[in-house]
Amino acid sequence: MLQVRVLVREKSRNLRNRQIHSRHSYQWYSKWNRFCYGIFLQIQGATGSQIDVNSLFVLESKPIPTSQDGYTRRTFIRLNAPLDRDGRSYEPNDDLNSIQFTLKCTRLVDSVSKYFTVNVEIIDVNDNYPQILGSPRSISVNELTPVGVVIGEMVQLVTVMDKDTGLNGEFEFTIVQSDSSDLAQVISERRTSTVTMTIDVRDGDDLGPVFDYQGCFRVDNVCFNPTYTTDISPHSTASQLILRAAEDQSIIDSIKARDQDTLNARVQLSIVETLPPGYKDRFALYSSTNNGTLSSATVSQIKPIGPDDVNILKIIIKATELTNNRRFNRAVIDVHIRQSNISCSEKVINN
Repeated sequence: MLQVRVLVREKSRNLRNRQIHSRHSYQWYSKWNRFCYGIFLQIQGATGSQIDVNSLFVLESKPIPTSQDGYTRRTFIRLNAPLDRDGRSYEPNDDLNSIQFTLKCTRLVDSVSKYFTVNVEIIDVNDNYPQILGSPRSISVNELTPVGVVIGEMVQLVTVMDKDTGLNGEFEFTIVQSDSSDLAQVISERRTSTVTMTIDVRDGDDLGPVFDYQGCFRVDNVCFNPTYTTDISPHSTASQLILRAAEDQSIIDSIKARDQDTLNARVQLSIVETLPPGYKDRFALYSSTNNGTLSSATVSQIKPIGPDDVNILKIIIKATELTNNRRFNRAVIDVHIRQSNISCSEKVINN
């Protein structure tokens, strides 16, 4: 049994002998026409196939205007319906890569028959769009992630399938802006599918705490050089300091600090030192709020300053976020100490 190998692209509508890609097959094809002149040709179904080859292929015999090597007619196999190589699923096991059928040639004068096996190999064309299956994942990235770090591998984030095979089934990922002309250019050149992927940028711990009060001088919506003022008596004890904003002298009920990051880290307020030093133990902080969004505290004088001490001192307040980074900020309370007339009178009497 002789064999014929024919190549045809899927979706093609015409299949003629000029599409036989083997020179040897073409010469054999001519011998077949010589043998079959004045005979009956019949396409027989492919063994074990569910394909109706007689609906896909038909035989067409045409006379040759000028006799060539004694041949007066030539028979063609014509494709009667478009072929689709791609199966219904994305798996290759249902693809139609080739069709093999038997061609029976019977000479009418003596009923002698010959059989030819015709193998039609279907060449894939790029006629399918890549399909993105399922919902894409969202990527969460910390804003402090170093440049160059892999934040996600596409094959793990989305599943892409293409029914085409070989180079036609290969694909690549490209980042395009939805409002950019690049997207239209990509789609016009190649079959393209798009999907929107969400990248959630998480706030990193890159900003420290800030003091906040009404009336302060703000830069980038943050109190710049936070400073409070107060007046005390040198003999007072267990009294809460009445604080005022240094900028406009408005009364402030308590010292407040917050984390600038959306992490809302808890903030600890403490007295670091006094200027001049040595008066830190005369004052105490009493926390009133520490809820992760805002920390506040009041300041009280717990020991007398003394009649012969300074008239002005500064209390340094430190706000420290309770994270591994321990970022902090400082504020100042300018304390004005009122002189006592009683103490002066006592000094005169004693002298």
